Amino acid sequence: GCHSGGESTARARRLTIGATCSGVRAGPARVSKVMKYPSAAPGRQRPPAVSEAPSGQVSPAKHRKGAPLNTGYLLLKFLHIAAAIVWIGGTFALAVLNARVGRTGDAAAIAVFGRQSEFFGRVVIGPAMAVILIAGVAMVAQGRIGFGSLWIIWGLAGVLVSGAISGAGIGRAAGALAELRSSAGPDDPRVDAMRRRLVTLNVINLIVLLSVVWAMVFKPTL
Repeated sequence: GCHSGGESTARARRLTIGATCSGVRAGPARVSKVMKYPSAAPGRQRPPAVSEAPSGQVSPAKHRKGAPLNTGYLLLKFLHIAAAIVWIGGTFALAVLNARVGRTGDAAAIAVFGRQSEFFGRVVIGPAMAVILIAGVAMVAQGRIGFGSLWIIWGLAGVLVSGAISGAGIGRAAGALAELRSSAGPDDPRVDAMRRRLVTLNVINLIVLLSVVWAMVFKPTL
């Protein structure tokens, strides 16, 4: 009986010592875990929740909130680019065709093409330039880009200069050439002078247009 009681006492002592050692080992890990993730301590940052969006990504709520603004800006940009395609492509095509028709010497063809060129410039190119100007100004205002940048000023000035050349220069020259071709003979020096003037105005207009495209792509600054 005494021997049994001694063994029980020794076993109890070993269990107590083992539990104490286990507590010492687990203590630092438990303290480190508490220090790493403090629970609702005032003035301390909580650990990130699992449902939060990763760093560098926009949450769906913010994306949905900004979607209408981006859609409106992209719509303006689409109209701006589409109108620029019509404006630049139509001007380039008219310049090439005017030069080719003028070299044929056919008075009737030159007169007809001159009237059609004037109509195309008034009905197609003119409205395209208006869309470019309106959409461009709206994009600058909505995107908060500012009208003080050099490339913005360059683009606006280029559109206005090209509009003046197309309306006051090329349109009138094409109409005057058509009238001369229908009334004067093919050897009339005024016809050749007006044809050269029309070609020169078309070349200048194309240079202005290409400079505007360059400014929109490279965006030069002072």
